[in-house]
Amino acid sequence: MKKIYVLAAMAMFGSYTIGQSKMMQQADFSGVAPADDAVYTPKAQGISLWSSTFDTPADWTIGGDGQQGDWVIGTNADPMIVTDYTFYGPMASTTANDGFAFFDGVPFLVNGAVDPQNAWIEMTNPVDCSGYNRVILSFEQRYMAFNSDFTYVEVSVDNGASWQGAVDVNADVPTNNDPAVQNTIYQEFQVNGATQVKFRFRWENASDDDNFGSGYAWMVDDVNVSTLPDNDISTSQQYYGTAGLYYFQIPETQIAPIDFTVNVRNAGINAQTGVQLEATETGGSGYTSTSPAVSVAPDATDSLVVASAFTPAGQGTFNVDFAILNDATDDIPSNNQLESYAFEVGQNIYARDTDNPGGSLSGSGLTPPVTIEVGPLFDIFAADDLYAIDVTLGSTVAEGIEIYGTLYEIDPNAADPVFIGETDYYMTGANDANASLTLPFPAVQPLEAGKTYMVTVASFATDFSVATSGFSPDGTSLIYGDLGSAGVAWYFTNSTPVVRMNFDESLPLSVENNEISALKVSQYPNPFANETTVNYSLQEASAVDYNVVDMAGNVIISGSEGNQTAGEHSFTIDGAAFANGVYFLELTAGENKVTRRLVVNK
Repeated sequence: MKKIYVLAAMAMFGSYTIGQSKMMQQADFSGVAPADDAVYTPKAQGISLWSSTFDTPADWTIGGDGQQGDWVIGTNADPMIVTDYTFYGPMASTTANDGFAFFDGVPFLVNGAVDPQNAWIEMTNPVDCSGYNRVILSFEQRYMAFNSDFTYVEVSVDNGASWQGAVDVNADVPTNNDPAVQNTIYQEFQVNGATQVKFRFRWENASDDDNFGSGYAWMVDDVNVSTLPDNDISTSQQYYGTAGLYYFQIPETQIAPIDFTVNVRNAGINAQTGVQLEATETGGSGYTSTSPAVSVAPDATDSLVVASAFTPAGQGTFNVDFAILNDATDDIPSNNQLESYAFEVGQNIYARDTDNPGGSLSGSGLTPPVTIEVGPLFDIFAADDLYAIDVTLGSTVAEGIEIYGTLYEIDPNAADPVFIGETDYYMTGANDANASLTLPFPAVQPLEAGKTYMVTVASFATDFSVATSGFSPDGTSLIYGDLGSAGVAWYFTNSTPVVRMNFDESLPLSVENNEISALKVSQYPNPFANETTVNYSLQEASAVDYNVVDMAGNVIISGSEGNQTAGEHSFTIDGAAFANGVYFLELTAGENKVTRRLVVNK
């Protein structure tokens, strides 16, 4: 059913002005791993044991390890917030006017003087939790993520002598989220009946990178410590999709049964019986299904899977609503309200993004020839022909740069995606920022049923970005570049690139570019085993030179074609001594330079 790809070491990357994914992990495609442990939806409150609206600053103690920055108790009129709120907006909590706590990382980013940060604000006096094994900490927050910031909530059962149970309550928030998160968090903690319980909020940033380190801000208000309710089922890891990867648009030829599952947890005191997941399509198809009823003991978990999958009958727009059924009346229904799944079955487009771009992934700050390449994975259920890749560009797109799309197969026995083919190259115009483009393949790309593929869009220029829309589970959208300590590699991003498969057979193959290039370059075959022929066209007479560069930027071979007349020319690259892998051809003709990717596969 759901496929989760193995992930390796974690790395961080980003740009201050162009949003990257907060958490980047190097991707490993050699195998399949079981699902990660559940991260449960925060809990709602029962009987209040202690509360604070920050109207009495003495209720809180500010501390840290002496590194950069401290928490502040203030209001939206605080000079720091007035200066920086344009980045993340003012606090909108219920009692914001009488004060709230915040850590602001923006000044360090703006000044380009970032040091590691580890600062906290904790309850001054403990609360007596005798008689309760578990309690719920709730608070209102406003948060905007960057690259290196972590927002931890921690508990102490010995009056602050030691701290445990650290939870990053914003782990899934992507970098440069717009708008900033404004919500209430409910987080359960084990306290084992302790009489001296404290909670604290801790901001951590381990990076000292002046461009990419630190973060925006975290604001906290209306803190409450409460008991558990009698009856409460909470939900997490809601899943809907066909075999592995959920989508929001799909061609009719790729229709497959859609499964619906969710994890549940008994967050109350009493055992819960008759717990089920109900899925209902509301567009007139008549589909409804429930999972088998289960009993869930206090603090226990279970996974609910509907008995019958939903298979759309054909093209149309569909919406599936979900509900948790329970023999008892849930005291806190707000923590099991499941998001509806709306999707479209059409004729040609296969999309994993939500069609509402709000962020972007950028090559800013990276070094050619490897800049940035991004795209999502797609499961193919029936053999089909791919004609083009669609992309929506981000706001950073320079005029006159070349971009292209690539098709890969995901082979579980291979360490990296397997290159299949490239689209035609497209030269950007003056108005291509935020534009939607179709990049056709020079030949039809047949896709095999039962396989997973990835389509990407890339550029060898740094002033290039791709729009993002929606959240991608770990390992299902990828980004390639020199993004972290692992160097040039594939990493996963939780921001879904607006990069799509296009099955429209009426599209012309190999269309002419929107701009007339002074230097046009192609090579065949690619991939190649021993040699490949490079074809190039000059608009005017020029001296022609070239280098072949490996992934680390080392020049493997250099050559010169001398002075060439305007028109068509070619030369052959001997790759007999090349190891398998990716290389880059850099061809220069006068003041014009073009980079092309070469793939050696023997």
